Amino acid sequence: MKNIFYKPGDGWVGDTIPFAHDGKFYIFYLHDERKGNTEDEYGYRTSWNLLITEDGVNIKDCKVVLPVGGYDDADYACYTGSVIEGNDSKFHMFYTAQNNYNPKYHRNGRPLQYVAHAISEDLIHWEKLPELTFGADESIYEPFDWRDPFVFYNEEEECFDMLLAARLQGASEKNGGCVGLCRSYDLIHWKAMQPFYNPQSYMTHECPDLFKMGDKWYLIFSTFSEKFVTHYRMADKISGPWTAPIEDTFDARAFYAAKTAQAKDVRMAFAWVPTKRGDSDFGQYEWGGNLIAHEIKQDKDGKLKVKPSNGLINIFEK
Repeated sequence: MKNIFYKPGDGWVGDTIPFAHDGKFYIFYLHDERKGNTEDEYGYRTSWNLLITEDGVNIKDCKVVLPVGGYDDADYACYTGSVIEGNDSKFHMFYTAQNNYNPKYHRNGRPLQYVAHAISEDLIHWEKLPELTFGADESIYEPFDWRDPFVFYNEEEECFDMLLAARLQGASEKNGGCVGLCRSYDLIHWKAMQPFYNPQSYMTHECPDLFKMGDKWYLIFSTFSEKFVTHYRMADKISGPWTAPIEDTFDARAFYAAKTAQAKDVRMAFAWVPTKRGDSDFGQYEWGGNLIAHEIKQDKDGKLKVKPSNGLINIFEK
């Protein structure tokens, strides 16, 4: 089915979690049916749904692949994370577990956030491993901001690293967000490390993503301190230092929670563009909306830019 800006018939697209496999993009996303108790309650209990595409336009909808948990589970809502292929020939999904309603998963009236784990052999059918769920190491990080795990293999350190939207203990609520770091050698046991990136500039660094293009490393994250945008930082080494170009965002305001994947020789950024209250141009931005896919291009000086995908261009050429 061709869609210029995809939206499922029974809901809206929230954060995307793209993964490349066999030349295709497997776009997991937070499926929001907007069944909260108030008009402002978005992302009430998002499952992970799956879209498969090669060009961002011709899309196969596989529906729910990771359902939400029950009232007694930490993952009463399943939020953003990542997918990686392990050394055991299985796919490993790491996602944010949060329960906004059961006091068991609260402290001082606030919901705790956890990293949850699931495995699959085909990217479609997933088995949750609730015994591997873990929260923040509170000797370093706050337990209320511990989400959006992005796992990758660190070739330099010969280990798996996990980036998270996190906050150091006692850090400012206004600009104390950081990109947290955990490390593992088996994808099972994780040790919290000092932050991967801590500029003390934003309330949070949501949906972190990391990739190398050419001889440059790029760190991606989204912020809502001033406006809803996706930023990038660049470095010559994975350890930094990370610098911000003058124009450090993809697209414009509201291209939010972008994460990337590369299939064949094309790296794409997938994000959501929000609906507005009352379907009015003057309505406030809402959480979630339509899927948008951009191709990422690299300039000679290492700076990045985005362009419409070839699949989208081909539609308008016809």
